[in-house]
Amino acid sequence: MILDSVHADIVTSVGNAMEEDFGYPGGPAGWAILEAVSLRVGGDVTSIDPVRLIGGLGKRPVLLIQGAADQVDPPAEASDRNFQAALHAGVPVELAYCPGARHGLTIKTCPTQWASWATTFLERARIG
Repeated sequence: MILDSVHADIVTSVGNAMEEDFGYPGGPAGWAILEAVSLRVGGDVTSIDPVRLIGGLGKRPVLLIQGAADQVDPPAEASDRNFQAALHAGVPVELAYCPGARHGLTIKTCPTQWASWATTFLERARIG
């Protein structure tokens, strides 16, 4: 599984996006939006946060690709937490950072590296 620019917990991610994109206080805005979404879909959307579920992948290998300048899901709040959760659960996990990439722009900012990371990862996953 390749996860690019993925959040660890959606409350932090939505809060960061609200601050970055609209200048609203992240915590309250994030919670309010996610409460509304949870009501709309009929379930708690925070219950499917990657940091909570990544350990359930077992021996399926995971590659996390993250922009080092991601303003919505900064590495310390996203990929680093997901990486540690996977390691703790014994999930084979790798982490690659794209220098200078902002949220969702890793493949655009680091196209050659991204292709190399993904190709190498998939080849190892197939062999392993």
